[in-house]
Amino acid sequence: MQALPNSLCTLWNLQILNLDDCVRLEALPKKLTSLRNLRHLCLWGCKSLREMPSKMRELNGLKTLSMFVVGHKRGNQLEELECLNISGRLQIRHLERVKDHMDAKKAKIAEKNNLRNLRLSWERNALSKLVEEVDERVLEALEPHPNLERLYIQGFSGRYLPRWMENSTQRKIVEINITDCENIRHFPKLGELPHLENLFLTNMGVEYIIEEEEVGSGHPGLSKEQQSSKEAFPNLECLSIKRCSSFVFPSISSLEKLKYLGCRSSDLALLSEHDIPSKLSIEVEENLTCFPIEALKKFSKLRSLTIENAKEISLTREGLEALKELISLWPESCQTMRCLPERMLRHLTALEDLTIITCPEILELPEDIKHLHNLKFLQLHWIFPRSRACLKPFSTSLLYTLQIFPNLESLPDQPPSLFTRCYELPKGCIDF
Repeated sequence: MQALPNSLCTLWNLQILNLDDCVRLEALPKKLTSLRNLRHLCLWGCKSLREMPSKMRELNGLKTLSMFVVGHKRGNQLEELECLNISGRLQIRHLERVKDHMDAKKAKIAEKNNLRNLRLSWERNALSKLVEEVDERVLEALEPHPNLERLYIQGFSGRYLPRWMENSTQRKIVEINITDCENIRHFPKLGELPHLENLFLTNMGVEYIIEEEEVGSGHPGLSKEQQSSKEAFPNLECLSIKRCSSFVFPSISSLEKLKYLGCRSSDLALLSEHDIPSKLSIEVEENLTCFPIEALKKFSKLRSLTIENAKEISLTREGLEALKELISLWPESCQTMRCLPERMLRHLTALEDLTIITCPEILELPEDIKHLHNLKFLQLHWIFPRSRACLKPFSTSLLYTLQIFPNLESLPDQPPSLFTRCYELPKGCIDF
């Protein structure tokens, strides 16, 4: 077990304890609450932490407590947050241990007006029992103050999200991230949140995020008639919908401010060509078939494209025409893709950044890579090109960032002009 020494608790005047990203930390000292002058306890990213020390409420001078792990016994449950006027960000983990929503109510999250970032996570395993109604009541009881700006929900087993997520209370929300909540069937009116800029949905069973008003049966309708969709999400800049197999992409026409879109290739066809922003980055998740370039034919000013989980890439002339202004291309996690199409690279005359991540079957870079005369960044992460000639086209190119991870066993001869240029430019680097 990775734990801090108990001698830490003799530092009576300690005010700041920063343990951010200590991923192997499992336990804090039991007498941590004796540090009455402690003001900032930073635990962000301590994903192995199993529970909190007993009676955290005694540290009533805390201004920062970035993580709270719900325990099994009285003394390290949510009521310990009641008297803590913490600010900034807070992650509450193991909410599946909360058996009564009144225990969640005692945390008084709604009174913490300086809290800006709230993460709520349930961490059940395959044998855990899902308790939908309890989760719904617990999440309802954890209503934050209207000053909250970022909300993250993971592992929630309920079917309905709470009404406090709507426009009437959370008017300052700029980001919502909901992942691994496969039972959710109904969304509150997220489209009416006036300042929402980023919406991330991952691994969910929901069908629509814009729905009609409740129908006569008293239950929310999952109708395809998406009421007031033109006015929905007026300030949305980033929309990502991944691993949501039942999801029906909304016909949102107000996309003028959208800068990033993550979705399936089939969803792209549902977007109106006239409403697509001129500078847009797209990340496409393609789990079942090859990625069809023709899906991009309406995106004539596409600047950045990430292709995720594709087995191969199919080409059409119309699709390639859409890539003329492409600056960044990232094939990522394409586990069975064997190569990038030759003709594709030949058309990417404006490409400046080619990053290939976790594509282990790609053993050679196409010969047409020599046509990328504007390429400045070449990054190969977890691919293993077997030819030491694969980098030769760049010996006299404009390339000034070359990153290969992990290290290749056999590198090409050092091209002097490339190395010189790498060290001359401020942002240049070469990492073998």
